[in-house]
Amino acid sequence: MDPPLVVRDNAIFERAKLNIHSQDEGESVESFITSLYCLAEYCQYDILKEEMIQDRIVIGISNISVSLKLQMGCALTVKKAFDMTRKNQAVKKEQSFLRSNLAIVAILMSCKDRVQKSLTSALKGI
Repeated sequence: MDPPLVVRDNAIFERAKLNIHSQDEGESVESFITSLYCLAEYCQYDILKEEMIQDRIVIGISNISVSLKLQMGCALTVKKAFDMTRKNQAVKKEQSFLRSNLAIVAILMSCKDRVQKSLTSALKGI
């Protein structure tokens, strides 16, 4: 009789999954980093776990300019990487909002100028 089959965690396979994981288009930074922590759980990195996640954040985020900034950071930590990527995501959303509403602001400013000119003309006639 054969001994029972013992299934062990395959750390190499788990590490490969972590090392190829990148942020999907439209995926939030929080979701991306959470998925990295989940993937790292079975990698058996022990004390290197945080550093491996940090490296994957730097290489795996979808925004290349933020990735470059993170690579230039001397004392980078997971928290700093998370904060910077989250801040960048928030600014990106704000810029999108501002740009989409810029036309509305321009129309309102134009209306304001016309109303002021009409009032000035009307007051001159009094």
